[in-house]
Parts: sequence; structure tokens; C-alpha cells
Amino acid sequence: MVAVVLAGLALGWSVLGSGRGPDCQALAWDSIPERADLPAGWAVATNNFFVGNMTVTLEGPAADDATGEGVIYATVSCFGPDGAEALARSRAADAASGSATSDLTGIGNTGYTVSGDNLELTAIHFRRNDIVAYLVIAGTVTADELRTTAAAFDRAIQSARAGDIPTIGPPPTAAPSTPGVEPSDALPTEPASPEPSAVAPDLEALLPDSVADTPFIVGSLTGADILASDPGSRAITAALRALGKTPLDLQVAQAYDEAEELDLYYLAFKLPGVDGDTLRTLVLQNWLVADAEGVTVEEVELAGKSMTLVDYGDELPDAYVYTIDDAIILMHTATDSLAETGAAALP
Repeated sequence: MVAVVLAGLALGWSVLGSGRGPDCQALAWDSIPERADLPAGWAVATNNFFVGNMTVTLEGPAADDATGEGVIYATVSCFGPDGAEALARSRAADAASGSATSDLTGIGNTGYTVSGDNLELTAIHFRRNDIVAYLVIAGTVTADELRTTAAAFDRAIQSARAGDIPTIGPPPTAAPSTPGVEPSDALPTEPASPEPSAVAPDLEALLPDSVADTPFIVGSLTGADILASDPGSRAITAALRALGKTPLDLQVAQAYDEAEELDLYYLAFKLPGVDGDTLRTLVLQNWLVADAEGVTVEEVELAGKSMTLVDYGDELPDAYVYTIDDAIILMHTATDSLAETGAAALP
């Protein structure tokens, strides 16, 4: 149960090795749907790449940046030979939470749909070979729009190619000449705007960019980018609402070894306006499910730092919870020596 909950919560953040081959991972990364295959007025807004999976945010005609409604969040993951089991476990977890599930036909090798209390379609989960895709709506999205988007991802998965790395050319420095149009009336000649800054640079700064001479990738997102409609995500969203916050307010940063040489990764959380003790309780209870049966919690000291150890036994790597002012850092590893080394890399 704990493994299912954590897998659902982590979405694009999980960087644990699971025997996945590099081709499978690359196929997941290359499974971005063509705009022509999406419903009318829909487009890919953002996509992020992580070890083993990719997350995609798609916006439709009813998209509202202020509320986060009118969008579809998708996660495309490489599960290798465990894809069928992952799908079955996810469906069992959805059914156990009270959600209505139905068999999905015409998309993927196998899959299912999830309906909310009003029996409206809210999510689609399907497998195509070794790749598993999960799509969930936020706000105003019709069942046809969700199904068409899922079908677009299915086509993208089937046409994905390992090593099909996109190239990015320099932005244009001058507008192309247009017959009958004076240069001053043509398109702007300024180069494209620079890339936007990180969502939470201060939170990223708390995480190491290398551990034991191994480079780490550091990045950040908001809770709205990673929370979906699974039971664990709903629990976190409810906890945030009780504090007068939304997933958009939650800042999440990660640091991991892209080459997977170290069985170690970090997640950091910050909720502006909420103190560290309150956020720590939310993370322990709702993210780590530390009060679940079979999970043990104890206070430990690593590299001179006081931490809370959440031990899942043999099912998952241990989680170490470290509080720095109003930020919470999770360190995941199954190795005691790496835990000491990883703790020493933290401020």
C-alpha cells in the first residue's frame, strides 16, 4: 500500500532505478504528441524530463493560468516488464479509494478510465508495451477532449524513437521579408525572450549540485505540476486547502544523479506563509504516509544534523526528513553510508 501511494505522489519526481533499459527511458521522453493529433485548440504548454519518465502539461481553450483549470496533466513512464503490474496496482488503488473505474478500449494495449463522484471522466491510465501513460484533468475538460488527448499520446508512444534528440536552432535576429510589407511593419526583430527563471531558486539552492564528486541535476516545480487525482494527491491537496493554500502555492525542488550511479535523491518543499513545523507535519503524514502500517519513524543524527528517519522496511528506500527554517528536505536512500554522505552535502 505504501509503495502504491508513494508512486502516485512522486509522479515525475521518482528517480529510483527499476531495471529499466536506456531505450525504454528514451522512448518515454520522445512520446510527446503532435499538435495536429490533439483536440482543437489544445497544445502542449510545458514538458519536463526526469529519470524514467516525462511530465507534460497541456492547455485547452478553457485554460485559466490563475486557477490552473482547463488543463490536462500527463505522465509518461518507462516501467519495462513491470508495466502491466503497475497498471493493475494503480487501478486497485483507485478502486480502493472509491473511484469508479472502467475498462479502456481502443487506446493502448490495456488501460482503464477513472470517473469522479458525478460519474464524469477525470483520468485515463493506459499501457502501450513497456510505456505507461497517466492523464488527469484539472477543471473544465470534456470526456472527448481527454480521450482524444490520450489517443494522441498513444500514437506518440508508438512512433517514439530512442535517441531521437531534438535540435534547437538560434532565435531569428531579423524578420523574413514579406512581399508588399515594409521592414518596419514586419515581425519584431528582437531575439526570443530568455528562458524563465526557476520556480523556486531559493529552494533549489538548499540542494547539492554534487555528492561524492558525482554531479546532480537540480530543478523545481509547483505542486500543481505534480499533484493529480490519485488518492495520495487528493490527500495532499486537502491538507493544503486546510491551510488556506492550493497546489500552486506549494514549491517542490529535486536533486538527483542523472547517471544513476548513486542510490540517492532529494526532494525539498516550501509553502510560503507556512512555518517549517506545520509543513513538516504535512509532509510526514500526507506525502510520506509515515503513520501507515509497517512504517517506523525515529529521530536520528547524521553528519551532525538532526533528522527524522522514515523506514519502509524492504519495500522502499528510507526517507530522511530534515528541516531548515521554513523548508523541508527529504533524502531518500537505502544505503546507510550514502545517508551519512548525503546528509553531509546539505547546508
